[in-house]
Amino acid sequence: MSFIGCLAIGLWYWVCQSDLSKVLIVPGDTYWMGLIIGLFFGNPAKGFMIAATIELAYMGVVGVGGTLPSDKKLAALIAIPLSLQLNLELGTALAIAIPFGMLGGIITNTGYALCSFTHEIMVRHVKEKKYGALYFDAYGYPLLVKLPLAVIPVTAILVRPRLLLLQDHSRRLHALLRRHRHLHCSSHREQHEPRRPQSHCKRVHFEGGLA
Repeated sequence: MSFIGCLAIGLWYWVCQSDLSKVLIVPGDTYWMGLIIGLFFGNPAKGFMIAATIELAYMGVVGVGGTLPSDKKLAALIAIPLSLQLNLELGTALAIAIPFGMLGGIITNTGYALCSFTHEIMVRHVKEKKYGALYFDAYGYPLLVKLPLAVIPVTAILVRPRLLLLQDHSRRLHALLRRHRHLHCSSHREQHEPRRPQSHCKRVHFEGGLA
């Protein structure tokens, strides 16, 4: 997957985490994520199966008091493209999704903590009677805070396996070239070197028996 695709998935997660998901028509359900990413990779059936497996694992997860222990959206947006890109099985995809879901909970709660400073800004704007700035305080600041928290980790995680795949392909190509060169040199040496006469095996007769 290209860097643009990784960045698009990072922006997708940012929209799902922010209030833009209420305005923009962006699919935030796990099933839609699996179907769309699967269509991008040319295998929508497997993408949907991975999404359904992740959904089964997160059916009992409940956010108590507004906190999110684990985020199935990040788990799906990371595990589905990685599984399709690396051709992994469903069990391996689920094993990848669980820790990244926990990372999504940390990212979400960190965003809530960083957005708490907007309360003081809103109080100051009310005292100064700048009521027009309240809308930006309530929606603009959280969007700007959550943008790097959501986009940078997702993009970095999805780009890294692509670099590993390129390194693996380069190693395989280098090994194939070395093997081809070795075979070519061996055949060239056999053609130009004179053949040595084969030595016949000598038969050895043991006289007598064992003592």
